[in-house]
Amino acid sequence: MFGFKERIVTSHVTVNLLLNTDIEDLSEDEGHMTKTYQRRQNESKRDYAKRLFDIAENYRKRKLYELALENDLESLRLKKQVFGGDTKHMDIAKSLNNIAVDHSYVHNYQTAIKYFHLSLAMLEEVSPQHTTHIQVLTVLQNIVKSYMDLGDQKKCRNVC
Repeated sequence: MFGFKERIVTSHVTVNLLLNTDIEDLSEDEGHMTKTYQRRQNESKRDYAKRLFDIAENYRKRKLYELALENDLESLRLKKQVFGGDTKHMDIAKSLNNIAVDHSYVHNYQTAIKYFHLSLAMLEEVSPQHTTHIQVLTVLQNIVKSYMDLGDQKKCRNVC
């Protein structure tokens, strides 16, 4: 029977083997172990992304917008890893909106508007039948506010 130290070494070797091997080259059991490991790794990244998202919200409440932006950007990066870079997902759309909000608080209105539009486009793709979804309305309101902050009344009227 293996002692604690031997189990750690064995686990480390197994993880390295699994990470450096194509799933197709593994036996059925090894492939299942790899898929389970990858799923757990993604769940862990998703949990961490959620924590960063929450931390950013706390920074926003404390008016520490640059720190909120850093955490929102890192949360978005992790979410893209979990869901896939080009995947359209509600969590990614929310992160895009929060990044835009962070930019608007530090008066980067053009950048904020860009992120608001990315969020809006993703929301409309994720749930096209729910275009009056509260998240969509929130993003539209944020776009209008950013145009107002820029003094562009014409674009405010064209948003809706």
